[in-house]
Amino acid sequence: MAKNHHDVSLLRQRKAALEDALYSGVSSVSVGGETTTFQDTSEIRRAIQELDNLLAAMAPGTNARRKPAVSTIYLGGT
Repeated sequence: MAKNHHDVSLLRQRKAALEDALYSGVSSVSVGGETTTFQDTSEIRRAIQELDNLLAAMAPGTNARRKPAVSTIYLGGT
């Protein structure tokens, strides 16, 4: 996903719609002509958390593609 204002704006809209659904007791959410129906509130909470994670990764100064940490490197020898 590209890091641009439109993507962030759409993710924020989706998050707001999910939060509205969660607090109003509705199980379906529509954003941009796309409707999603959830089975229970735990699914809605999970979706909100995933959007929070995406938004955090897209924040200025963050790098979503981090290098893996290496703790030991074997170079051979005796």
